Amino acid sequence: MSLFSLLALINFLVVQYSIHQQQQESQRIEVAQQNSLLSQRIGGLVQRLLQGQPVQQEFRYTVEQHHHLLETLKTGGVPGKGEGPFLPATPAHLLPIWMKAKADWDNYQQQIEIVLDTSRWVDTNPQIDLLDSTGVLVSSLQHGRVPNPHWQQAGNYLLNNASNIQANNEALVQHYRKYRQVRHYRFQALLWMGLLGQAALIGFAFYLIRKVILPPLAELQQLSQRLAQGDLSAPFEYEGQDELGQSAQNFNVMIQQLNHAITFTQDIGQGTFTTDFQKVSPQDTLGQALIEMSDQLSQMAQQEQVRRWTSEGLTHMSELLRNHQEDQEDLAHQVLASLIKYVEANQGALFIVNDNQPEEPYLELLSMYAWGRKKYVQKQIRPGEDVLGQAWLEQEMVYLKEIPEDYVEIRSGIGKANPRSLLILPLTLNEEVFGMLELASLKDFETYQRDFLGKVAENIASVFSSMKVNQRTRTLLNQTRQQAEEMKSQEEEMRQNLEEMQATQEEMQRKGSEIESRMNAIDESGMASIEFDLAGHIKLANANFLALMGYGWNEIRGQHHQMFVSEAYAHSEEYRQFWHNLKSGIPQMGEYERWGKGGKRVFIQGSYSILRDHQGHATGIIKLAADITSAKLAQEELQAQAEELQAQEEEMRQNLEEMQTIQEEMHRKSSEVEHRLTAIDESGIASIEFDLGGIIVSANTNFLSMMGYQREEVIGKHHQIFVGEEYARSVEYHQFWHNLKSGIPQMGEYERWGKGGKRVFIQGSYSILRDPHNNPTGVVKLAADITAAKLAQEELKKQTEALQAQEAAMRQNVEELSTTQEEMQQVMSEVQRQRLFLSNLINASSERIFVIDTHYCLMDFNTAFMSSAAQGGMQVAKGTKIFHVLPKAEHPHYQELYDRVFQGEAFEKTEPMAEGNVYHRSSYRPLRDKGGNIHACAVFTQELTGSIPVTPSNKLST
Repeated sequence: MSLFSLLALINFLVVQYSIHQQQQESQRIEVAQQNSLLSQRIGGLVQRLLQGQPVQQEFRYTVEQHHHLLETLKTGGVPGKGEGPFLPATPAHLLPIWMKAKADWDNYQQQIEIVLDTSRWVDTNPQIDLLDSTGVLVSSLQHGRVPNPHWQQAGNYLLNNASNIQANNEALVQHYRKYRQVRHYRFQALLWMGLLGQAALIGFAFYLIRKVILPPLAELQQLSQRLAQGDLSAPFEYEGQDELGQSAQNFNVMIQQLNHAITFTQDIGQGTFTTDFQKVSPQDTLGQALIEMSDQLSQMAQQEQVRRWTSEGLTHMSELLRNHQEDQEDLAHQVLASLIKYVEANQGALFIVNDNQPEEPYLELLSMYAWGRKKYVQKQIRPGEDVLGQAWLEQEMVYLKEIPEDYVEIRSGIGKANPRSLLILPLTLNEEVFGMLELASLKDFETYQRDFLGKVAENIASVFSSMKVNQRTRTLLNQTRQQAEEMKSQEEEMRQNLEEMQATQEEMQRKGSEIESRMNAIDESGMASIEFDLAGHIKLANANFLALMGYGWNEIRGQHHQMFVSEAYAHSEEYRQFWHNLKSGIPQMGEYERWGKGGKRVFIQGSYSILRDHQGHATGIIKLAADITSAKLAQEELQAQAEELQAQEEEMRQNLEEMQTIQEEMHRKSSEVEHRLTAIDESGIASIEFDLGGIIVSANTNFLSMMGYQREEVIGKHHQIFVGEEYARSVEYHQFWHNLKSGIPQMGEYERWGKGGKRVFIQGSYSILRDPHNNPTGVVKLAADITAAKLAQEELKKQTEALQAQEAAMRQNVEELSTTQEEMQQVMSEVQRQRLFLSNLINASSERIFVIDTHYCLMDFNTAFMSSAAQGGMQVAKGTKIFHVLPKAEHPHYQELYDRVFQGEAFEKTEPMAEGNVYHRSSYRPLRDKGGNIHACAVFTQELTGSIPVTPSNKLST
């Protein structure tokens, strides 16, 4: 018995080990699938980021998740924050695949860091003193605001290589699956070998019994007549009641149980888990182990089936979403039909959030599938209205098993019934609802089906979000192109004004070149400027700012910045955070709404920059801004015009709904075709009937008059005679008729062509004619002529564009005249202010600073240098030879240093002074003019105490 117990224990441990390994491999596959979904999400975030959406925080978090899961797949461990199952390390033979995915990801992540850590735009408005590659101060005057080429290059790389990252992750998933399958086959082979070995061991034991135990009992066998006359080829048929008989019975039971176990194991190996297996006794460890193995393998098979079902469903839906992003209605129909078939539901509807009027959003019906409501078939659902509207407000999944009798019913050709369950899911992305999905079924939705539908809902929301963003991007692109064309038409007039302005600017730049060559970084510059201390109190404002806001200087001096904002905004958390960022040294820029004197509403575009002392500490804030009030007001006027057009569109939509109501009423009152056509003719609505192949069967007088045809000219012809040749060959047109043949009605606004090339716009619906068994037999089209309204709308659009162009031209002329008159005064004021600011900054430094020309004469110096010379009993002035303030014995030494600078070398020099432990460190820099020629040498000297630091070289650049 101990031998059989050992064999049972070994079987149990082997089975447990295999189950554990299979679970770990399944968990690793699940983590790899999560990483694959993250890579798809990263691809979507890249598109949104390139379109200017503020998704940096979500993007960075998703990238970190992807990186952590990828590392965990290689080294093993617990994915997540210390929670979840422990994953084994990736096997050595799969490491090359992982290394390829990791290498591509590292390159991809480097480009992500560039996009997240660098600015998309480079502001080139300020005039900046920069060090060139030799360390020489060079003045650089930048103009405008241009895209950052590094950011654009990184963004293009991310967009072009997103599919490669996804493909690598999918490859990892596939190889992990193959590896798990190989290990499963190995376990089955090992199990079979073990069972065969056990059977051989049992046979060997039986052989020993016959050869070793039975011979000594030969006399006992002779005493039994039945055994003497029995069949000796079956020794286990001994029926005695003694120990030998009991042993024989035990052996028979054991062999029978082992044969049953082998059959049971064979069924498990073939994937059959329904075979009944009974233990011999409660102590039957082998039987218990086999039963547990069967249960666990059955559970694993069910889990694997659910995972495979979910994975295949997600893959199919993802492919469907990728291939149908051109037409939102077609996408909705394809997705809804596929989902209902995949989860074996019976009917469903898909709604999209219409927020064209943000103050009154509503759910708009986008697609229905086998829908048969009795209570309502609404096309618009308001927030909080019925179960669907309430689920929209709560942004939560709603699963109902107790459904009111009159809420919804499911119909078929042989009857109707109420659904058993109803599932409503919000299409949510980043806490924003883009639509709602409603499914009804005659059976319950399983948990894994609800989880699957939740994931699909997120993917649908992501696609709807992308389509919404793409539509807005196309609109903005069209507006940009239109503005570019308008600006091009004014190019000649602007060129003349710019030539006069350029001559004036060149003269001012020539006069201010000496100051510009020594200026530190000026972050932003503009027409209006105002300075504040770190507490927000006004220190200085130029005349242009005062004119913009309508104040005098004495009215605002010492006042707080709050006087320019509304009272509500001044007490808001946003305003407090705005000043907290400025005090922390974080510049702010953008478009702002401000209030001038007497409640004057002003829109500005500008920046708040930080002023710092020589140690880099923030000392104040300077604001540079441009007046964009006219542009903002014009934008609001255009918005009002757009709302008026939207109201007209709403009125047209209501007319269409009235038409649909009339059509439904006619269907209800009569099923006879002739009666329906008569009613349509009398109502004045155009009507035409087709068979399912698109061939014209009949048309009423209204339709023939609208299209300009006679009845004999259209009967028997195909619907294609009313559309253009290109559209008739398109996929969209074939899909249009495919939907009609499938029993799916179509409605909307259409462009059609009548006789002689007559262009006609219609608004109507294509409805399905059915026989008594509800099978489609034909198509009837009801339409209204909206050609006049469409042409009037196009004419209104052209007039609006012409008015906008004239208004922009007038505004541009006014701005150019104002800029020409004020620019001289502004530039002079700015140069004087910057000269004073730079002079105060240099004189506030404890370093001795002076500048000499190529003749070794002083061009400029600060207070510290003048004080140092005065302590030596020397008076200095501009034009004084530098050697006048230096000991005569050191003239050759310093002349050599100055000559090195005039040769283009920048360096530092540390030398001791006569006081012993006192030394001075001097920095020598060449100054260049606009032509790049060295015209001066700047020296910065600082006294230090202690030992002279030893450095490999004091030379900076040559």
